[in-house]
Amino acid sequence: MKPTTPKLPAPLTHTAIEPWPPRLPYDIALNLYSEEELLEAHDLTPEQFTVLRGTPSFRKAVREAIEDIKTNGTGFKAKAKIQAEELLSRSWALIHASNDDVPASVQADLIKWTAKVAGFEPKGDAPTGNIGGISININLGAAHQPLTINTTPTITDASDE
Repeated sequence: MKPTTPKLPAPLTHTAIEPWPPRLPYDIALNLYSEEELLEAHDLTPEQFTVLRGTPSFRKAVREAIEDIKTNGTGFKAKAKIQAEELLSRSWALIHASNDDVPASVQADLIKWTAKVAGFEPKGDAPTGNIGGISININLGAAHQPLTINTTPTITDASDE
């Protein structure tokens, strides 16, 4: 009995940085589908696919997908990563929808989530409070007491002078 190839989901309209669906490089890397199935699933013409295959950034994305699959496999985390890439277009659409369709609180949560996963959120170990200043230690040998000078710069407005 010949194993059946899983059916690809219906194409999604996407708003990606790249001019191709985010899942396409992974679908190619998995090598589970015929070219016709890929074109249909991602709503591409043969001509568009030919152009994509000749694009260095697309070929790089396919190589990275192959390496990612080799390194991380096709387990839950890899599938979740692919799904998250695909869902960015949905998030984009919700963020830019009118407040009548999507509450502002949902839009704000999506914006915060996007910033967090993009790495724009402050790190937990970031210094807080007074982080400026200079510390000078002068040690003149065992016969003398060490001298430490600490200073914190102050900001003054030029109009105050």
